[in-house]
Amino acid sequence: MRLSNIITLVIGIISLSNAIVLPDINTLEQTSESQEYDNFFKQSKRPGNVKAPLVAPLGENDEIQNNIVPYRYIVMFKNFAYTNEIKLHIQTVAKLQLRGSISLAPNDPFFHHTRDKEFSTEELGGVLYTFDIGSGFNGYVGYFTDEVVEFIRKQSIVDYVEMDSILTIDDKETDSNSHWHLARISHRPKLGLSNFNEYKFDPNGGQNIDAYILDTGVYQTHAYYIERTIRGIVITPNEDERDMNGHGTEMAGLVGGREVGVARKATLIDVKVLNWQGRGTVSNIIKGLSFVNHHHPQRIEKNGVLGAVVLFSISGAKSRSLNTAFDKMVSSGIHVVVGAGTKGINACNSSPASSSKPITVAGMSITDEPIDRGNWGSCVDIYGPGDRVRTTYPNLERNQFTNEISVTGSSAAAAQVAGLLAYFASLQPGLGTPDVIPLTPEELKERLIDFGTKGKLTNLERMSPNIIAFNGAGGNLDSFFNDGSEIVPTATKNVDPSDVPTETASPTGINTPVPPLPVDPENPEEPSNPEDPENPNDPTNPDDPADPPVDTPPRKLLYREKQQYFVNLKNFVDRVNRF
Repeated sequence: MRLSNIITLVIGIISLSNAIVLPDINTLEQTSESQEYDNFFKQSKRPGNVKAPLVAPLGENDEIQNNIVPYRYIVMFKNFAYTNEIKLHIQTVAKLQLRGSISLAPNDPFFHHTRDKEFSTEELGGVLYTFDIGSGFNGYVGYFTDEVVEFIRKQSIVDYVEMDSILTIDDKETDSNSHWHLARISHRPKLGLSNFNEYKFDPNGGQNIDAYILDTGVYQTHAYYIERTIRGIVITPNEDERDMNGHGTEMAGLVGGREVGVARKATLIDVKVLNWQGRGTVSNIIKGLSFVNHHHPQRIEKNGVLGAVVLFSISGAKSRSLNTAFDKMVSSGIHVVVGAGTKGINACNSSPASSSKPITVAGMSITDEPIDRGNWGSCVDIYGPGDRVRTTYPNLERNQFTNEISVTGSSAAAAQVAGLLAYFASLQPGLGTPDVIPLTPEELKERLIDFGTKGKLTNLERMSPNIIAFNGAGGNLDSFFNDGSEIVPTATKNVDPSDVPTETASPTGINTPVPPLPVDPENPEEPSNPEDPENPNDPTNPDDPADPPVDTPPRKLLYREKQQYFVNLKNFVDRVNRF
């Protein structure tokens, strides 16, 4: 290009810069936000828009009404949502709710619930927190007025909105001095006088495995596991880390406590999602799973941990978001155990018992019969001891660090199976060496069920499996890990398809678009493949013809991207002027 042409171009740019009047950034932001909010409210009232579903928990009508938390919602994003879009969406919703709350009368019913200290920390409502469990499962939780919920449902990046609900512990404490539960999981035959109190096991079970206890907290200084506990996180609002209920301490003891637990070398990590009354919201449980998703990789990198198990032992009304959260947790590579519940109903009608990927455990008695009012059905994977099971309990008196108590419920059975997963995971031959890949959650689940004691249970409800968890009696586990035979996959649970969203269909019935491949700036008509730059369309077969380009509508620039564009342009013009 000639020098005269360059001078002409520079003069033209300088003239353009003088013609463009860029407003002050703060003024521009205030003006744009005001316009955005007006447009948002208009959009929320515009007829004909397709809305994201508003999902309610499923179950008995009375139970649903009593357990729903008014004005509190779980908002789930679609898989293809951009990070910038999510951030702007959350900021906008928070400001919209603030404006809406200010306009309400002081005695509005909305404030009655946002001032409830059991679950709320924000009197004006709005976004409480976000969560991310991986595998495209992310969203946020908050208190919102009806108008804001309507706006949220009309946003294209929102998959669905669920009314938050409460889960409550339904186990009961009993009186027993027997450790029969440990004997039952280490003996194939029915227990008798000669073996009802005998536990056969490998003392190294659970070593280098973390067990996350999602519950009411864990009494950290109990003598049965004091050297193997870690304080994870307290999610319940307005409470400290202490277990003022006792249920979490009971579950921790059954997972890995000396004298009463299954995997006595496992590390127990306290994730407090239930309050002192044994109550917790679906959203707080999801937040607990989000913590595990971020904490476990740190433990692998810094502490050499070789695996992790998550235990959430109670079950409540059927929840789409809760089921999906637990399924995603398994997909991320973490073993998960849930309780079937103790309400005397089909476990397929409760959550997270009806989730498809975790191991769902029901309780049985010393006579090899299901416990009273135990949940049942095809969503149950296996049975474990759940009647008058001896375990740890928080210190009620000074210097009493070996307290024990007996509990009854599917929670106790689930805790022992969680201990079994830690037990088996740690004993995999060669684990920790470069040549050995740890068993995936799906593989370990199949082996646990295939290895269980079969045909011993009586008086089972229909569709329930006749399988009791078994630890191998402390013997050789070759038949568990590598017996040379192909393990038959477990039957798929009877799960409502709407509870397991796919990447190709949304709950609204509209196909979810697949994110396009990155575009090669040298050739924008063809999507690039970074694994094979010579053939960007098919890395496996270079002879295949290129696929036709997909017509993808250009994404609109977000407000802050536009703002940054003008700032960059002004900086460029300033540099030219200095030149």
